[in-house]
Amino acid sequence: MEETYTLRKGTTLYRGDTPYYLENKETLTPLQNKPTFFALNPDDVAQYGIIYGWEVPEDIVLPLIDNPAVMAEIYDGAEKDVQKVMRENYGFNPETQTIGDRDSIFEKDIIFYTYLCRKGYPGYASNDLEEGRRFSYEIMICDTTGYTCKGVFLPTDVRDKNLYISNQIQKYRERIHKREEPRKKKGKSIFDSPPKSIFDSPVKGKSMFDSPGGSTRKRRRANRKNKKTRSKK
Repeated sequence: MEETYTLRKGTTLYRGDTPYYLENKETLTPLQNKPTFFALNPDDVAQYGIIYGWEVPEDIVLPLIDNPAVMAEIYDGAEKDVQKVMRENYGFNPETQTIGDRDSIFEKDIIFYTYLCRKGYPGYASNDLEEGRRFSYEIMICDTTGYTCKGVFLPTDVRDKNLYISNQIQKYRERIHKREEPRKKKGKSIFDSPPKSIFDSPVKGKSMFDSPGGSTRKRRRANRKNKKTRSKK
């Protein structure tokens, strides 16, 4: 079983990033240098906002955290709070050296991501499996220095770029409005509640990990099942 995944120089990675579009219509600025999540296919991040592509500046060898041996090595050198997250949220069992189901909760996951970056790992790769077969990879990069923006990319089922962008901006604003309403009633800031998942773009002033909520893998599987259902009708 493979222990690493190599991202080659020149590979384009993708992320949904509507706030980036709103803030960079005229000039494309570098990504903020913090742990950042990507996918290898535009369709994998279509649900998170306007899709941007980013070119990898050099070869990067990422540990595959689906591999029990890799997780065991990380676990053995980790602090107790990191080990707890690896057991409870990443399904790693140090006694049996196996990996079970992942329970992705942002507040817990970030403890693991931060630890990896602090210990000098370049990030990680994780298989996105469906029925035991690799569908794609989830990619986390610790240092995004030198990543070049390749512009906006469209999902495979989209033909009208202007309509696509307009719809994504509307969805983003509706989502922000839904977040804002409960906090107005309580007299709290929109930024009081922590984000929930990984691929989505940040609201200004919030973490890069923010998402509409739910597990990335579960949401992808649900989307693919819906597509299959529609194709049968």
